[in-house]
Amino acid sequence: MPIPTLPRRVMIGRVSGSVDAPRDIDRCPLCDHRRAHMVEIIQYDVIWARLEDDFGVRFTPTVKSRHTPGEATTLVECDTCGLCYFSPLVAGDSDFYRELMKGAHYEEDRWEFGKVASALPPGLTVADLGSGSGAFLRSLGDSPARRVAVDHNVDVAEGLRTDGIEFRSEIASLAAEHPETFDVVCAFQLIEHLRTIAEVVEPARACLRPGGSLFVSVPTRERTRKSGLEPLDCPPHHVSRWAPAQFQVLAQRFDLRLRHVQIQPPTLSTVSELRERAVERWLHVALNARAAHSGARVLRKLTLRQRVYKRAVQSGRYARDGIFGHTMLAEFERPT
Repeated sequence: MPIPTLPRRVMIGRVSGSVDAPRDIDRCPLCDHRRAHMVEIIQYDVIWARLEDDFGVRFTPTVKSRHTPGEATTLVECDTCGLCYFSPLVAGDSDFYRELMKGAHYEEDRWEFGKVASALPPGLTVADLGSGSGAFLRSLGDSPARRVAVDHNVDVAEGLRTDGIEFRSEIASLAAEHPETFDVVCAFQLIEHLRTIAEVVEPARACLRPGGSLFVSVPTRERTRKSGLEPLDCPPHHVSRWAPAQFQVLAQRFDLRLRHVQIQPPTLSTVSELRERAVERWLHVALNARAAHSGARVLRKLTLRQRVYKRAVQSGRYARDGIFGHTMLAEFERPT
């Protein structure tokens, strides 16, 4: 009997019910409408406890109070554009991130960095919004004619300038002073943190020259992940959850042309865990639970090797089976 394949359409973020959302629901961050249905209710004390346990930090009572508008937050799905977002919409402020980053760390190497960098010819002007310490812009080296980092954290400014990267603390001022200037504007893992998408996308578009590219990356809510709460995918850190369809809505609302959407493949460890679960269920028909678990671990190691995984990624097999990695990346064009 053949070893079972991975289950098709292994997804997360499915709507658990279609009931009316609270009447005082916030407007959708993407389309600005207020009609939505409830997906899930999550207690704030559970989120705070998991953040502190997972990252070994302790938030001050002031920060907790400012970011806890009630006993629970409600995840809703917009009936107009399909975006999932939390209401009340209370996003993390600088004090929250200052305390969180004592235990969590900014990722210096993201999947989308390589995808975008490989697509850019030399000599372009590039602005990175929410740049952090500038990992993406540094990865480009001296290839761009101009590199501009935009971030609220002014503490990173000196280090960026030392490496020849301009620094701005506000995207609005950059757009006002340099309209239709940049060939490329990037917003990596940024818009899922915002109360309103317009506060970034409108000035980003204003910065772009006609025909220029806007790259946006977000976590995809269709990614495959472990069961249970992910505290970073909840307020105050993330206030919205995205699927590919929302990129088309973004393009229509802000007069952009959607060129392409890419979704990160699952990691080898994710695929390996899914394979083990599938094999364990198959073995459990004939064996007791302990033997099925042990057998599944052995068979997983024998049947899923690095070269097999790479071939499956290259062929698009995991995407066809609905098995996705963490991030999706969209490229938009400002029409000429």
